[in-house]
Amino acid sequence: MPASADRIRSWAASAVANTAQEYPFAMSHVTEGPADLLSPSQRHPAFHASYDWHSDVHMHWLLTALLRRRPALIDPAPLRTRLAQTIAPERIGGEADYFRGHPQYERPYGWGWLLVLAAELAELADGPSSIPGLQQDAVAFSQALAPLVEVIRDNIRTWVGNAYAPVRTGVHDNSAFGLLLIRNAAVHLHDGELKALIDTTALGWFSEDRAAPVAYEPGGLDFLSPALAEAHLMLQVLAPSERSGWLDDFLPDSPDPDASWLRPPEVRDLSDARQGHLIGLAFLRAWHCRALAEAQVMGASKGAMLRTAADLNEAWATATVDTGLGFQHAHWLATFAFLAAECGVDPLES
Repeated sequence: MPASADRIRSWAASAVANTAQEYPFAMSHVTEGPADLLSPSQRHPAFHASYDWHSDVHMHWLLTALLRRRPALIDPAPLRTRLAQTIAPERIGGEADYFRGHPQYERPYGWGWLLVLAAELAELADGPSSIPGLQQDAVAFSQALAPLVEVIRDNIRTWVGNAYAPVRTGVHDNSAFGLLLIRNAAVHLHDGELKALIDTTALGWFSEDRAAPVAYEPGGLDFLSPALAEAHLMLQVLAPSERSGWLDDFLPDSPDPDASWLRPPEVRDLSDARQGHLIGLAFLRAWHCRALAEAQVMGASKGAMLRTAADLNEAWATATVDTGLGFQHAHWLATFAFLAAECGVDPLES
């Protein structure tokens, strides 16, 4: 459901603040020796804030999405300033160099968000915008980001070409969620080759799946739902005539909103940042469930149950966030809240 103006402004403020905060920062890098001990901004000249690389990227996506989709509800100046400071050619060049040298870094979660950011900028560059000069800024940002986008594309091709099987975890390595982000970005970037590669890969990995083991969800540190991410991906990849049958075979016949895989989770220790992943899981469930229900390719009762689950999860996550959370949670949750409230089947469309 669309967010209030106050909530949208709070997301904008959170994204601006967190993309400017370098520390604390979790840097997943194998240190080869003393000379390799670098600060976050030395190692990642563009995306070195918001606690970790991928969160910094998707919070920059949130800045861009708000500028494109909700410009009347925000003060655009600080958002544009943050984008201009980060997406500069020399900074992005440093990131591209790093990803050439570390071709598995941020696979596939961070890759997906980087391409979604690029796609959102491309849509903004296509304009028009009610904000004077913003369309021209977006063109410049898109051009600056292009070298990193191309490196990520190359890394994706290598990954899917060499992977033995998909990863089905509920955290960053999950293959289905990464493919979902990459595929939607490819559509908006008019990259037919990449879209075709993702479709072929998804069909090879998932088309024979049946009876998702939803009883095992969620794990105690999950922020992704393996079953719902896969269902959302296959909703887009399968031919229209195949979607209903595959989804009916994959998801339970009678999805119960009180089942553990749909019931809002419980965070028993908000000082535990990883247990706080469950807040993001609830927001993400809301997005997935609405996308599946609104596609109207399953029965009416299953669609109604998914809508109910979406509403319950979003309401619980929103109430939990509204209690006031520190940087360990705030550095990323606004992105998932935006997905739940503002995005359709495609994260780049409202």
